[in-house]
Amino acid sequence: MNVCKRLPRRILKGIIHIATDPGILNRVAPISYVFALVGIAGWGVCRAIPYLYSEYDAWISTAVQIVGCFIAIELFINWVGLAFVDSSYDPGKYGAPPVLFDRGTHVQQSEESYNLNLSRQRKDAVSVMDNSSNFDMTKTPYGIDKSVMAYFTWSQCIPCNRPNPPRAHHCILCKKCILKRDHHCYVAATCVGYRNLRYFSTFLFYAVTATIFASVHALPYAYYKVIPNVQFYDLFYPVTILRGIFGFVNYVDALLIILGWMLLIYLIFSSYSLFQVYKWITTGNTSFELINNIDIYDSRDLSGRIRAVFGRYWLLNFLFPAHFLFEPIDDPIRWQTFKRRGLGGAYFLS
Repeated sequence: MNVCKRLPRRILKGIIHIATDPGILNRVAPISYVFALVGIAGWGVCRAIPYLYSEYDAWISTAVQIVGCFIAIELFINWVGLAFVDSSYDPGKYGAPPVLFDRGTHVQQSEESYNLNLSRQRKDAVSVMDNSSNFDMTKTPYGIDKSVMAYFTWSQCIPCNRPNPPRAHHCILCKKCILKRDHHCYVAATCVGYRNLRYFSTFLFYAVTATIFASVHALPYAYYKVIPNVQFYDLFYPVTILRGIFGFVNYVDALLIILGWMLLIYLIFSSYSLFQVYKWITTGNTSFELINNIDIYDSRDLSGRIRAVFGRYWLLNFLFPAHFLFEPIDDPIRWQTFKRRGLGGAYFLS
């Protein structure tokens, strides 16, 4: 009896531990996503759509199935691009820093402590540049805020033990410095940055489209095929798992309920993330800069900011990955088009 009482609590603690441990989440989230994508798309295309459109002409059901397959394929292709297109800083490809300095030997920090010390490290970089003959003060406007100037300088990455360029940050999970790093995406187990932001944004577009498309078909299917076979409390996620394990709920119904909850979670998070990525692309800023109120902006127009992420002919990215045909039109080292609001000059190192 005590075991039965402790089991739900242990399962809940296990779920919380997985959801809050970055290392575990980084390994589990991609597997969970692929499982959800294959499960929802496979069941929807092969079972739900034919059932819901059984009273219509056969070509209508086939057309809806084709649309579902197209969305699922686009979603998977952009997920692969997001996961495997590398945005890390490569000195051989992007060049060495114009100013090198040694901060000594440091012990590797956690991601949290590194981020807390990031602004202090870059303020320290100001004093180094002021004493360097390689740094031309005429390239900055009179009265420049040194905290902004420091953000657009090279700083020493402690875990990598080498300098990293402006707007690049180290990720403790990826174990490398990411150019124009925005955040770490656990669904793809990689960081979103300079080269794969295009995949992330396109992935989110199709994620929202897919979850809405799936929800429209999942709700009526669940109403007719799942809900009549279960109790009301079986619709709640933890209860579904427990009652499914002990055989009180048919394993197919339990699996569909779990997929339904995953669909709801992805709909909420993908919609919110798509709204956020819209701000990043249209302003040219990263979430790090927006959260920390770094008062800079991209002087290009909206079309230029979009091409900076997607390259030329950016609409082609929504049909097939055009990354290797049209690279992002941006300089991930000097950022010549970025300025501080209210001042005229651009901040970059030439």
